[in-house]
Amino acid sequence: MIMSAVSSVFASFTSLASFNMSYPRSRERIAKAISLYSPMSDQYNEIQYMRHTLEEVLEGGEFDMPDAVITSDVGEETDDEFMIRYILSKARAQFWVVLSGGLLSPDERLAYLKNLFPEYEGATFGEPFGNITFLRDGDYFLVKVSRFINCGPCSSTTLYSIFESLQHGSKVITVGANDDGTAAGINQKQTDESVLKNLCWNEYLGKFREKFVVQNLSVGVSRYVLLPHPKLVGGDYHDMPEKSFHNMLLSSAMFISSRPPAQFAFRVNVGNSIVVYQLFPNIMDYVGTPEFEYGLRLIEDYGETCKSDGGIMEEVAVSAAIPLMVTALLGGVYKPGVFGFSPTDKTAKERVACLTEESVQVFLDNIGRFTKFTPGYDLLAVIKAI
Repeated sequence: MIMSAVSSVFASFTSLASFNMSYPRSRERIAKAISLYSPMSDQYNEIQYMRHTLEEVLEGGEFDMPDAVITSDVGEETDDEFMIRYILSKARAQFWVVLSGGLLSPDERLAYLKNLFPEYEGATFGEPFGNITFLRDGDYFLVKVSRFINCGPCSSTTLYSIFESLQHGSKVITVGANDDGTAAGINQKQTDESVLKNLCWNEYLGKFREKFVVQNLSVGVSRYVLLPHPKLVGGDYHDMPEKSFHNMLLSSAMFISSRPPAQFAFRVNVGNSIVVYQLFPNIMDYVGTPEFEYGLRLIEDYGETCKSDGGIMEEVAVSAAIPLMVTALLGGVYKPGVFGFSPTDKTAKERVACLTEESVQVFLDNIGRFTKFTPGYDLLAVIKAI
């Protein structure tokens, strides 16, 4: 698995005598992080069901489900595009996919999808394309359906019309919300004026709540259902375009390497630690290597950024230990003083901008040897809506 990173970076860590003495606080942090974030969720039965169903559908089997409207921010994470190409297209159902505004326009999102998957070249807004009709965010939705799958933000106008169009007894599947469906993440924001805002999700949810049941995709499930490597699965997913596979690597690279500033980091770091440990559970096999020693230094340096009121926010420092160590073990070398980049910065994401240019390809090549990658959040939301 491990390929050597830029050897000169690790040259100062080759003294065996120093391995067991250096960075004692970092050693405590990585040990504590593994203890905290390695246990399996107690929602084992649902995790197993989701894993089995996801792989079964990706393998090529058709499935039945009710017609649904879906909000999606294609072009930002791979799970949106994979949901459309490898899940929705296989279902015996009709789907209306509202392409979000916000960071990208609906037209830019559809163009992105066509560029990624040429088979969608003939798709236009408002016209059925197979079993999928793409709609622009901002339009009023008028079709009576019994499922709303919330995989992206949308405008207040579109959101109101979706809730209004749901039939009595419908299901609303939320991704990234609180367990009761109230707003907690980006998917529940509104795109009015092309800027993400907390405007009316909770208000509309309450107004129409008697019409439907809300089921949130729990992180206690989704964080443990990871997308399989295409070559381990049959069907169309096995033959995904190289560009799409590269996007999968970049998404995983962001999960592993990009650590937010400490004041915003804890929730993100915890989720990433749970996922990254599943991808690379044999961290402690590398104790005594230059890469492990470099990882300890990273944990120490990131901890220094976690100071608040003269003390260290120790829980934040611990929450970052697994991703930082795994980045080092996979050959990633951080630029001095840089630990992450904004997930909305497309250029930074494509370049894994927190790492040195010389180490990025080594890092991505090693990720490419994984058998699983990031969670399939939006794909799982569709499965939950069945």
